[in-house]
Amino acid sequence: MKVRQFSLVLFVLLSVGGLGAQVSSSSSPVTAQARFAPSIVRAGEAAQFELRLSSSSISPALRELELPEVPGLEMQYRQNSSGSENYMGPQGFRQIVHRSYIFRVVAAEPGDYTLPAFEVYIGDITVQVPESSLRVLEAAAPTTQGDLIFAKLEFPREQHYVGEAVPAKLKLIYDPDRIKEVRAGSSRPIHVKEGDAFTVGDFVNEKIEATEHEGQIMNQLSWDVLVTPLKTGPQPLVVQLDLVVATKSAQGSARNDRFMPMFGGSLFGPRYNRERVSIYTDDELDVAPLPTENKPDDFAGGIGMFTVGAPVLSDSETMAGEPITMTLVIRGQGNFDRMEAPVLAMSDDWRDYPPESSFQPSGELGFTGVKTFEYTLIPRTPGEFETPEVQFNFFDPESAQYVELPIAGKSVTIIPNPDAKRPIASNRNRLSARGGPELLPIAVSTGSFVQAIRPVVTHPAFLGAQIIPALLLGYVVLRRRKEIRLETDAVYARRLKSDRAMAAAIESAQNAAEKKDIQALYSAAQSGIQAAAGRHVEAAPESMTESEVDAIAESRGLTDEQRQTLRSFFEASDAIRFGGIGGSTINFTDELRRLEAIIKQLGGDE
Repeated sequence: MKVRQFSLVLFVLLSVGGLGAQVSSSSSPVTAQARFAPSIVRAGEAAQFELRLSSSSISPALRELELPEVPGLEMQYRQNSSGSENYMGPQGFRQIVHRSYIFRVVAAEPGDYTLPAFEVYIGDITVQVPESSLRVLEAAAPTTQGDLIFAKLEFPREQHYVGEAVPAKLKLIYDPDRIKEVRAGSSRPIHVKEGDAFTVGDFVNEKIEATEHEGQIMNQLSWDVLVTPLKTGPQPLVVQLDLVVATKSAQGSARNDRFMPMFGGSLFGPRYNRERVSIYTDDELDVAPLPTENKPDDFAGGIGMFTVGAPVLSDSETMAGEPITMTLVIRGQGNFDRMEAPVLAMSDDWRDYPPESSFQPSGELGFTGVKTFEYTLIPRTPGEFETPEVQFNFFDPESAQYVELPIAGKSVTIIPNPDAKRPIASNRNRLSARGGPELLPIAVSTGSFVQAIRPVVTHPAFLGAQIIPALLLGYVVLRRRKEIRLETDAVYARRLKSDRAMAAAIESAQNAAEKKDIQALYSAAQSGIQAAAGRHVEAAPESMTESEVDAIAESRGLTDEQRQTLRSFFEASDAIRFGGIGGSTINFTDELRRLEAIIKQLGGDE
């Protein structure tokens, strides 16, 4: 199998559940695990093979068990054991029952031994047991002591690309015969010592296991880490581990042996020396730039292996001018944090805005997961349309090729917006009448005469008593005439309401400009433009779409430049509302001046 074919097969297997020692079938209530412990021994030394069956619904006990024969490997059944554990899952409380079958394993000759996958049967249920491997080394101990402890970084390939998320493994390897214990020497024991050409994630998934190094069985502590190159060329990367290491003290052990010969050595075992040490890796990555040949013009930055599903719409039918959401889900492994939103094809039928995105990792490393983009689309006119085509692409570092996967749009029925043509009811703008104060009756007597220094008609109280009732009477008459006109003259009522709405919008825009609030400014701008357009048609201004406002502007004789100004305010308002844009830098004074001018031009009388 070629390397490229293997990577594709591996990617598919990881996507559907992962490789490992556990096999689970949706049709089987029993899972099986198989392993050798330890996984590395010397010729003639005994290891242990364990088959573990688990179930939450039936007893996983076997009546008989026969293992496949492995030439050169002697396997002898020893015992079985059972146990259980409880946990709270999505379906509530569950109990898992385990049954383990233990075999003693010895190999006389060194080599790599594999116990192939096989099947076991529990009643009429077939359970698949995965393969497991054992490495057997030479029986004689190595002649050289080798390194006591060292660290290294392992990468999947020699060649990597700038911007690629590279899953690396940090390994700390030490001799268990001479080192009893290794533990952290500080609160942050692992950190990058040298490597400003990389971003390095957290060191996660700590694991200890046996490994082979130069013919010697060693202990290996390992961590997964995600490394992203930022510069091209050969780049050094040095990781420092600050540790406390407990090494055997040969002197102490010999002294104890002299005093305790009857026990075959020290009563409490060998003595150990503890010391703080710093271990360094010494690695260098060859970082290449992304190829320019066949690079898509709209490359979104994804590097790895990805799949994408068909777009999902919030609705298959909507009204003109009303937004719908289109969700795009991308799965796979790679640099999700640097992947930008796939580009939508240009379309005169739709207006689209920058999407919102979210990422759900499938593990602590963040290399594999699901990224979701949610686009907001607004149809311009009624009819049968397809959403814009999605231009999805990424760079596959295994094949060093760009992969383009265009995704066709989905059909949507766009119906006319009834709110945009709703007539104004005769009483829609009716104003409630307000009665003024009743007039006093005419006096029937003049009263008594008094002596005055100046005529009464010149006294302020007399003048006020005559003028105030006259003013109130005039106010009541004018108010009533206005109410009658509002009730009988729909055009007058519509324009009066629009004038008030325009004035309120301009005042809101002025306040927003003073506070440097871009969202409030463009929201007020759209309301003011709709109110200005509403002076000329029998429609609800607040439901007018951009195309309807543009048509009114054209009928009013506005120039192409003025109509473009109208559209720019509309699109900016929608972009903030549906696209989440809020951090742009604008000249608030200039925008306010443009807004006041265009509202005046659009809302003027014929």
